[in-house]
Amino acid sequence: MGRKSSRKLWAAYVASGGKSASVNVAQASVALPTQFQGVVLGIDPSLRGSGFAVVDYRSSSDIRILETATLRLKPALTQIECLGAIGNQVEDFIDQHAIKHVAIELRKFLGRRGALRLPWLRCVDCPFLSMRH
Repeated sequence: MGRKSSRKLWAAYVASGGKSASVNVAQASVALPTQFQGVVLGIDPSLRGSGFAVVDYRSSSDIRILETATLRLKPALTQIECLGAIGNQVEDFIDQHAIKHVAIELRKFLGRRGALRLPWLRCVDCPFLSMRH
């Protein structure tokens, strides 16, 4: 039997009323990892408008937002000045919270020069964390 395309699989799923006939649940077993716990700095990088959030994951039912910030930078600032401001913001969060993990949103920029900026932003964020631990 050949492989079905995702379109055909989806059509069969919808036609069966949302029931998948091809998976035997009794045979499937998944080893779940232990529950994550810790303080995470989430970063949505952008040269002129970065977003930050510090989140404390205590359990799946106890998640607390400790702090959020949006760093808006004027077009008059140079790229180096913007990167310095982003680095200062990251360092401030590290100084104020017991951050053990960082989540950086990675996406492809569609702008003319945006694809060049993302590696610069990652270089700003990561050294501050590695120097602390």
